[in-house]
Amino acid sequence: MPNVLLLGDSISLCYREFVRENLRGVMNVYYPPENGRFAAYTFRMIYEWSRDLKWSADMDFVYWNNGLWDVARIFGDEPQTSLADYKVMIRRIFNRLRYLFPKAMIIFATTTPVIEEFFDKEIFYRRNEDIKLYNEAAAQIVLQKGGMVHDIHEGGYHKEHYIDSTHFKPQVSQFIAQEIADLLKSLSSREN
Repeated sequence: MPNVLLLGDSISLCYREFVRENLRGVMNVYYPPENGRFAAYTFRMIYEWSRDLKWSADMDFVYWNNGLWDVARIFGDEPQTSLADYKVMIRRIFNRLRYLFPKAMIIFATTTPVIEEFFDKEIFYRRNEDIKLYNEAAAQIVLQKGGMVHDIHEGGYHKEHYIDSTHFKPQVSQFIAQEIADLLKSLSSREN
């Protein structure tokens, strides 16, 4: 069976078990036991996760996202990761993934929107304007490097789909997982 690796932040944590269920008997699905957090954290941990969890270099797909932690603004400051630094980290993550999993198709998932009005902007918030800029930058880099972009940002989400400012209700995570599973199955059938 094809092997797929899921990497990402808390949105990924919400859908990854559903992806595994949707691909049971069709693909082997792997992921780390923790949140990928910032792009810099994911970059730092990829090799250790790969080594410690004994992931094979024989991955067919790597489905990955970073962005929510990077765009977070605390106490009115700029995003935690500047756009320039984010671009550097996206390139470095892609290169590290390519090195560790040389035959894998690398798919970047765009960062999903947030409900801005639910944040206390004086303490902690995210802006959809930032998410859009970071998504565009990441997509451009990933495509230039020969990867693929899966747009889960434009999902037609509404306030009632969220459990808080950022995370989705289980049924929405299930819907996203089904989209991911369908994409992976479609790509796998094209390769065979």
